Amino acid sequence: MYPLRYKLTTIINYTGLILIGLLCLGYCIFVRVFAELHINLPFLVFPVFIGEIIIFFCMLLLIIKIFVLHKRFNKYYYLALAYSAFVLLKAFVGYFRWGPFAFRHAALFYYPIFSIFTYFFYERRFFNRKVIFFLSLVIIFILAFIPFYDYFFLTCFVLAFILIKAYPQKVIKTALLICLFTLSRWRFLFHTSRTMMVSNAIASIFVLIVSIFILNIKKKLRIGLCFFMFLTLLLGYAKISDRNALRSLLNIKEFALRYAYYNKIVEEKKPSFVLKDLTVRLYNPEKKEIKTIPEKEKREAPRAIEEKKIAEPPIQFRDLDTCYSNSLFRVFLWKDTLEELIKYRAILGFAFGRPVRSKSIEILGWAAGEWERDGWIAPHNSYIQILYNSGVLGILFIGFIYFILFKMVRASLNLKSINGVLLCAVIINWLMASNFLLIFELPYHAIPFWSIFGLTYIFLKRNENTDNT
Repeated sequence: MYPLRYKLTTIINYTGLILIGLLCLGYCIFVRVFAELHINLPFLVFPVFIGEIIIFFCMLLLIIKIFVLHKRFNKYYYLALAYSAFVLLKAFVGYFRWGPFAFRHAALFYYPIFSIFTYFFYERRFFNRKVIFFLSLVIIFILAFIPFYDYFFLTCFVLAFILIKAYPQKVIKTALLICLFTLSRWRFLFHTSRTMMVSNAIASIFVLIVSIFILNIKKKLRIGLCFFMFLTLLLGYAKISDRNALRSLLNIKEFALRYAYYNKIVEEKKPSFVLKDLTVRLYNPEKKEIKTIPEKEKREAPRAIEEKKIAEPPIQFRDLDTCYSNSLFRVFLWKDTLEELIKYRAILGFAFGRPVRSKSIEILGWAAGEWERDGWIAPHNSYIQILYNSGVLGILFIGFIYFILFKMVRASLNLKSINGVLLCAVIINWLMASNFLLIFELPYHAIPFWSIFGLTYIFLKRNENTDNT
């Protein structure tokens, strides 16, 4: 009986890890196109996307595993059931009020289930020599040659490094590491969106600082190595990154002046402004380029610095006005969203499916092609979206995420585990990006994030009493 149970558990674990791995690979390469793959069931009025399909199969595998191992329910199971009941209640209440769009907001709270899946499916034996070699080659090939979602550069690089580090044969390990460091397109670490420029920098600095305490070399050499890497990081941003993007992040005076200019327009029109009545759509199958600020308003916006005749920057540099306007767009949107929460005293947040709208954005006419098309505007901040949909409970939810992260960082330090530190850096990378993007709601961000979150936790938990990390 025991061998049969053992084999069945192994099959379940391997199947679950493969399904989640393939799903994350699809998101990394094909991003939105892959995320929108779906089926239409005759008894449902909304599509079932690829992420939800994998959730169904992984949930089935997890239930079978629980029964096979005869696991007893403890307080954490009951806590998970209470959490699930809250999400389901808000989802169905929102569905009857706002329609299928409610399930998009529900995804924000049910995608964390992937951390549970990877926690229960993780099996060290799965990552044998052949699997490590194959996965390392796949990731190196993606980083070197395949068009992929550059937001995943740091994540993919770290995963490849950890896999290669675990390979037993030194000659092959060295060859793989050389390929990883020489073939990876490092420009994606620096020349990317401003969100990821900041997130990559914070994650990298975290690794450098923590490495001073855990590297098994002389202290002076540790400090010198980390200082050299820090200078290399600065040089990368100075030479490779988008100068206009950096300028828009660092020139606070310019940003403040532009904010004052547009805020005056908003405050004058806001009292009498009425939002349009728009139809809410679940998602838009065709991605369209959105211009957040009309050209006329760009010309009329004040400048904190003198206008000078400067040669046009290379084509790869973004328009400076667009950089500033995208930042202002977020500030006005966040301000309106938080004011709405306070105005209606939404202690438990608004119903799932209630569209986010911003008077300030609509007064200025920014991103009109987006909110007029969809009937809602994305908050561009996962934490604000969580608060919008769950209120005070959202604060607990966010606090719990950072509490677990703190435990994982502490475990990495105690174990002096460079693998743990690197995995925590990946998590920090995405948590920082959550300040400016919908990381927890969109499947091509959320599912890989939560999968790594669960893997990191169980990896550190199982290695707390070993030196093999």
